[in-house]
Amino acid sequence: MYKQRGFTLLELAMVLTGVGLIVGGIIMGRALIHSSQLQSVVTDVNRYKDAVKLFNDKYKTLPGDMENASAFWAGGINSTTSDGFIGEAALAPNAAQVSSTEPLLVWQHLSLSGMLGGVVYTGTAPTNKLVPNTNIPSSKINGAGFYLRYAAPGVATGVFDGDYGHVIIFGTPYSTEKYPSLDVAITATDASEIDQKMDDGKPATGKVLSFNSDSIVTPNCATNNLSTAQYKETMRDNVCSLIFITGF
Repeated sequence: MYKQRGFTLLELAMVLTGVGLIVGGIIMGRALIHSSQLQSVVTDVNRYKDAVKLFNDKYKTLPGDMENASAFWAGGINSTTSDGFIGEAALAPNAAQVSSTEPLLVWQHLSLSGMLGGVVYTGTAPTNKLVPNTNIPSSKINGAGFYLRYAAPGVATGVFDGDYGHVIIFGTPYSTEKYPSLDVAITATDASEIDQKMDDGKPATGKVLSFNSDSIVTPNCATNNLSTAQYKETMRDNVCSLIFITGF
């Protein structure tokens, strides 16, 4: 009569080891993918900064601030003014900007000039929304994109004090609000990692900044005090968007 034999301890140990290796490989793979996504934010921001500088060198004007774009490219949309600012020079760092199309034209002008490759951005927001891969560049972070505008010096609610100049804002567009609102896209730990890769790792100083806890958009990303602000890394959900000072 056939007698069913169970696993020996050695066989069971081998099975459990194999399962552990598979699970560990999956976890490691996910961690590597996520790390690559965060690195892509750094790469994209640097690429866009370089593209704007190259455009300015070639055309002697900033993309988005170009009055004669239609003379260079079919379908190119002219900016209403050419004053050296992408957007309105008087705007505070987080002020509403629905009246200005220049922060959308910047991506159209860069793509039409061949300095971005791939998608040709529309330069418009018919529904007053930011749409990644349509009127702003998309990110490898799911649903996120990039917005470029001028932010005047001074204090504004939710923003650390400082001289910002032109900035690239990274985040996910709201589904209902008018641009230029960008919602949270990453965790505070992710934001800290990006900040450390590019800058000083502090949310209130340097060239990589977060919004502070007074912000309606990201109240749980960082603490408020300018000199001691820290990313709230105990928060596990996506609570941060970031501001990158470009230097132009």
